[in-house]
Amino acid sequence: MWYINNPYYIAAYFEKLINQQFNGFSIALLLEMTLVFSWVAFAAEFIYTRKTGTKFSIKAFITLVLLIFYACFMFQIAIYRREPGTEHRVRTDIDLGSLHGDFVAEMQVGYCLLNILFFVPWGIFLGIRRMLMNREEAGIKTVVMSILVSFIASAVIELSQLVTGTGIFELTDILMNTFGGTAGVICAKLMDKILRSERNE
Repeated sequence: MWYINNPYYIAAYFEKLINQQFNGFSIALLLEMTLVFSWVAFAAEFIYTRKTGTKFSIKAFITLVLLIFYACFMFQIAIYRREPGTEHRVRTDIDLGSLHGDFVAEMQVGYCLLNILFFVPWGIFLGIRRMLMNREEAGIKTVVMSILVSFIASAVIELSQLVTGTGIFELTDILMNTFGGTAGVICAKLMDKILRSERNE
């Protein structure tokens, strides 16, 4: 359709989708949650390093805080801002939408792209943290474990939406989120490789 090739339409369409996702979002709550959980994480890491005799890594802890921040962000976007009890459905079919279908099919393409982008920062932060914590295992194992954690995180979000009635449990969302997390981990690996090659020059 003509408007698919119109950059102004596409920009307006995605702006509408993003505004819809941020409706009811609270920055104050995001910062409060991040602060509380970061203090809990700091106490846990401090106790762990004291008991195991390992060195406390500031860089690794900063990436943990970023993960906590983004987890709280995802919680608000996917669950908190939505009215509970409005949805209790499960969709196990894979629906990627179509640019050559009706308006609903075209909207589904947009939602799939947003679900991918939604998890890219999560994958980046997760990949960086795993590489900092396990430098000797910063290969395929880091990528696989990060993808697994992204899959679990997405599944937890979808199950929480189903239980609370704040959204539909969709297998498509889990796949798109996991794909986004995978893309984020790969980006983290590429950035790490580029930085290390520059240091060695």
